[in-house]
Amino acid sequence: SIDAFDRCIALTPKYAPAHYFKGKALYAVGLNQDSVYAFDQALESDPQCAKAALCKSAALHDLGNNEESLAASEKAIALNPNSAESWYRKGVALVDLDRVADAVIAYDKSLEIDPSTAQTQYDKGLALIKLSRYLEAITAFDHVLEAIPNYSLAFFHKGIALAGLGMHEEAVLSFNIALEITPDDAATHYQKGLSLVRLENFEDAIASFDEAYRFKPQIADPLYQKGLSLAALGNQEAADASFSAALEIDPGNKDALYHKGLALAEMGKFEEAIDV
Repeated sequence: SIDAFDRCIALTPKYAPAHYFKGKALYAVGLNQDSVYAFDQALESDPQCAKAALCKSAALHDLGNNEESLAASEKAIALNPNSAESWYRKGVALVDLDRVADAVIAYDKSLEIDPSTAQTQYDKGLALIKLSRYLEAITAFDHVLEAIPNYSLAFFHKGIALAGLGMHEEAVLSFNIALEITPDDAATHYQKGLSLVRLENFEDAIASFDEAYRFKPQIADPLYQKGLSLAALGNQEAADASFSAALEIDPGNKDALYHKGLALAEMGKFEEAIDV
């Protein structure tokens, strides 16, 4: 199809739709830089082509050119203020620039125009978590789940927001639903374990950390957290073993080293503790 657009452009070089659709075709196959050039050609031929500016913003985002992506989204909005997708793209660019509060405003504007877009609600929820606005984040994820009831990531992030509010029993329930959908997700097992620790349910926390490690054995954190739970249960020998396993993965983990020393001291192995 790209060849067909090139033939059309050769015949009518200033025909903006040909440049625009060529850009879309290039973007679809991952040729983002080439697509940006095509969208620029479309805008040169037709400066009012809002869709070209919108798609250019998306391609620039994928290239990591966040300032330019923001500028392109703002151009798209200037050309068509009622484009929910253009406001969404502005929000994405603002998050990438760490202007998270501004991003929420952009997402809200997008949702005023089209309240049904689950992706915008989801990204708004993520931004709200970054701002520690957990109640609003939960509302956003609930809207997502109304549209996509089996979206495990929405349940996962709802659990994160609930944990942020100290509602750990509710967080565990949300993590459990996420795990019914994606039982092999290490991050969900891990976060469930952290909430169980806050509930002082150390045995179930250990089981969650074991699952997290089983699905992502290259990460030291589940082993470290398991060690803390074992120590809380008074099983210092097993805690020491868990801290040691964490240190095999991450030898520079100062927290694991410190708590390994504590476990050894609790077992009366003071010389070993000093060597740690």
